[in-house]
Amino acid sequence: MSAPLRIRYRFDLPDGSQKTLDFLFDAASFRLSNPPPADPPFWTELKFNQCANCPLSPERHAHCPAAVQMATALEPLNALVSFDTVGVTVVQAERTVHTETTAQQAMSSVLGLIMATAGCPWTDRLRPMARFHLPFANEAETLYRSVSMFLLSRELAGRGPAPAVADTLAVAEAPAAAADAARAAPAPAPAAADAPAATPRTFAALEELYKNLHLVNRDMSRRLGAATNTDPNPEDLERVISNLSGHVELRDAIATLTDLSFSVPGASALMHGTYDIHTEAVALHGTLKTEAEFSDMTSGFKSVLLKPFNSLFKRKHAGAEIPVHLLGTYQHPVTGLDLPDKKASHSKNKSNPSAK
Repeated sequence: MSAPLRIRYRFDLPDGSQKTLDFLFDAASFRLSNPPPADPPFWTELKFNQCANCPLSPERHAHCPAAVQMATALEPLNALVSFDTVGVTVVQAERTVHTETTAQQAMSSVLGLIMATAGCPWTDRLRPMARFHLPFANEAETLYRSVSMFLLSRELAGRGPAPAVADTLAVAEAPAAAADAARAAPAPAPAAADAPAATPRTFAALEELYKNLHLVNRDMSRRLGAATNTDPNPEDLERVISNLSGHVELRDAIATLTDLSFSVPGASALMHGTYDIHTEAVALHGTLKTEAEFSDMTSGFKSVLLKPFNSLFKRKHAGAEIPVHLLGTYQHPVTGLDLPDKKASHSKNKSNPSAK
């Protein structure tokens, strides 16, 4: 039996300490084989913010396979603030990579590796990419690897029909680029009259996978919103939030907040909503204006998945204006995007033909 493969992430933290995360993978399948925590936290339960397209059933799977592995990785680093600068050394059998980056970018690389190998039915399609893990890959590198993997899979399949969803692998990391590559390919030579019709190249399966990965990315972020919720100490608050202001009206134990504005490093927010003092239920909606492109706020396949939204949220100047919400409770808040309801919008335009 072959020894497991290992990828090690070593973090040099701002306080001078070090934390190490070791990931072991089956040598043949490259599935993550780390033991799960003995007492998984509540947010790893499958029913907690379960992905809308998740095919797993709570009767057979008490916990989300990816979330359980994330819990082990997040626990040693839960004191970090997202914009803390950390040194990260990634040790693999083939190479050692070192960089200095933000805690958010570092953990994005870690979570991407976990998602692709922990057993999520959808992100498991990315496992072949994880086998050749390239930490902190930029957009051009991800594009090249994704399209190459897709074309290689077609070649090994004997150039048969377009691959099914399960065979599209990591192309979801760069769907637009893959489609561009298909359009740029030379047209096939005309077939002989008695030859069978050639199968047209299609990325319909890729589009389907892309849509499903978007749902996973959205719903998993809600899990992580609960996982990473900590009560910051006063020093952290001074570092994170500034220029906090707004108006509050209290009636029947419901606080109504309007014009709630604050700034965080790299962004400013304007929100409104309610807070129930008895139940601690939170319902805030608003916009987050960032200094960077929307998709630049993350990396890996998540960044590429969010690229199409740049045009929707772009302002006249650099950065993005992102509709966001904060829901849940004070103890377990859930953050996410307030995306427009396409069905409602379509219905509205249909009933009003003059709308443009």
